[in-house]
Amino acid sequence: MSAAADALKDVALISALNIHDVAAMKRGLVHVKTTTSLEDTLKVLKKNGVLSVAVYDEERQLYAGMLSSFEIMAWVAFGLFKATITPEQAGNVKWGDHAAGDLLGLSEENKTLWTFKSSDSMASVMETMSKGVHRVLVTDAEASQAHEPEDAYRLISQSDIARWVCMHAHLLGAKTEEFLALPIRDHNLVSRPDRFELALLPATAAALDGFRKIYQRDVQALAVVDDKGRILGTLSASDVRGLTPSNFNTVLLPVLDFLRDQHGGRLRPAVTAKAGASLAKVMHMMVLGRIHRVFVVDDGGRPVGVVSLSDVMSKFSPHDFKRAQWI
Repeated sequence: MSAAADALKDVALISALNIHDVAAMKRGLVHVKTTTSLEDTLKVLKKNGVLSVAVYDEERQLYAGMLSSFEIMAWVAFGLFKATITPEQAGNVKWGDHAAGDLLGLSEENKTLWTFKSSDSMASVMETMSKGVHRVLVTDAEASQAHEPEDAYRLISQSDIARWVCMHAHLLGAKTEEFLALPIRDHNLVSRPDRFELALLPATAAALDGFRKIYQRDVQALAVVDDKGRILGTLSASDVRGLTPSNFNTVLLPVLDFLRDQHGGRLRPAVTAKAGASLAKVMHMMVLGRIHRVFVVDDGGRPVGVVSLSDVMSKFSPHDFKRAQWI
């Protein structure tokens, strides 16, 4: 039995709790209407510092689904631009009058509206998230009587769960702290070459090519690397939040130039860790940096793996607990 599996024996306490305590930390639901323009939807995402919004259908008086930066990225990458396009042709591309409701269902994840009650176990939420679901809606009996639809729900993301665990680890017992202190290599979170090889983008590539690769490979981000394979930055679906009808052509720029343009002229360094870093350290890096993955690098700064929040969720889900006992 591995050290991780042994430490996990008493970590089940986390997943046995219900999701209420996490939901209680959240503000009201950020939402738009199905008729909200795409331009205004992007403004809402950026203003609130979120990656997704609930989309409310006033005619049916219900939430029709979730719209995330991933779906908007997919629309930009494949709906806005043709398969091949030159900067000279970009002037003929029109943003159009698309609304939030038009983009629903462009990802497999958001074809389903994942909902839970606040009395549901954290284990059930974590297991769902470990399979790649990045956010869920949570409600309870009292909130369901709210006059405004956004007051009846709370959106819980993978980041919210990770933040809650980081804040309360010291209250969850020595075994939990021992489990979190183990290196990520002992959690089998580093050797993922089948998945990792698809997560690289040459620095010479256009941002548009990167966004297309993100969608085609069904990942959330790519490591941008130089000609020696060293990581220079990260391109993620969230980088579309700064696009507007007046600047969307910047996706045709080389990826590093695009990233600088989106972040006030500054290239944000990639957040990385070594294979010997503890799970706790990696989780804190994600929470404090408001990011959703950490690339694992060797001594030369070359990526050798990636740890995502979905991977972190799997470490606390019942499914992974059962599997880990046999490692």
